[in-house]
Amino acid sequence: MAGSAPAVSSPGVAPTVSTTPTYDGNAAVTMTDGTVKLSDVNVYADSGIDCAGSYADCTVSGTNFSNSFYDDAAGGSPLRSFSNGDGVNENQDFTTVNTQLTAVKNFIAGLTGGDITGTISTTSGDVLTDTTVNLSSGLNILTFDTTSDITVKANLIFQGMADAFAIVLVQDGQNFGTSQGNLVIGDDGIGLNNVLIVANDGSQSQIDISNTIVNGVALWDLSGGDSNLSVDNMTGCTQLVGSDVDIQNVRLSRCGFDVSVIPVPGAAWLFGSALGLLGWVRARRA
Repeated sequence: MAGSAPAVSSPGVAPTVSTTPTYDGNAAVTMTDGTVKLSDVNVYADSGIDCAGSYADCTVSGTNFSNSFYDDAAGGSPLRSFSNGDGVNENQDFTTVNTQLTAVKNFIAGLTGGDITGTISTTSGDVLTDTTVNLSSGLNILTFDTTSDITVKANLIFQGMADAFAIVLVQDGQNFGTSQGNLVIGDDGIGLNNVLIVANDGSQSQIDISNTIVNGVALWDLSGGDSNLSVDNMTGCTQLVGSDVDIQNVRLSRCGFDVSVIPVPGAAWLFGSALGLLGWVRARRA
């Protein structure tokens, strides 16, 4: 049985996210050979799941859905089974999305030590006590102060004004995860789209988030290969992007990182796209 996500009670933490559907739970499978598999999942979204390939390829002719339902709130429609054109949209063109995502990936990969603006303190890789990361205005590029794997076991709070943004790098060979710890933004005005934690090193880093509240922190795994982004027993507001995303026991709404702060031409379009898992999904087992 999964453990419970810890309560967020520390001063300085932003309000909790919605506990009712916000209908922004869209997802995108951006490669023609990609597939989606759902088990015991309710998806509340205005579009649903967009697939680069056909419905048959993306869902294995619908057999990849087990006890899973879709609701777009149109006319008060109740939950209904996924089908081609209703909850799953085939043959979508993700050329621009993939091109822009590659540009963002290349920007992050090109960052050097001179671009790092700060580090996040750990104890041999563990965040054991509530830790507030104070961000300056503009784009902050952060790393953790360790070469070990990182596990958040308390509140990791990102604090700043509305114009403060952060990209937190999971570096070469590191894995990042939580265990009875939370990833949240603060209450000084920072937005729900201002923080990104990303693995981008090509070494197949793992992101493993469990028993956690995430509020306003996007999680991307751009490592490729056999890398994996896994979330289990998570509540909150986030954006999940990766080549292999496993989801269990979640209730999520959309907080996508605002890539317009990254100096990549045309990248701002990503922020409004259905890139990755973006919104309110209630899942027991996925």
